[in-house]
Amino acid sequence: MTDAIPTALAHLDAAIAALSYEEAVRIDPRTGAESEIPAIECCIAQELERIERQLHPRGSRPTIIGAVGESITQAFIEIIAAHNALKGGDHG
Repeated sequence: MTDAIPTALAHLDAAIAALSYEEAVRIDPRTGAESEIPAIECCIAQELERIERQLHPRGSRPTIIGAVGESITQAFIEIIAAHNALKGGDHG
């Protein structure tokens, strides 16, 4: 059973990679310093939500694009939480 945790982590890593941009950094225009972008901002759902905002003004009912974006975001959050829980656990 000791192989279960590393196997689960590998699957979660693959899911995170599938739902996010491989690498993203934010560059400060004044200093040129790079900073890591939080994982949730790298989720592909951010693009769907951006499209949703452009298609519909505030207060209008969401389209399927927005609903899918929200679902992907929620799934991504849960995947990262599961990954962190397994990685942080005492599974030596």
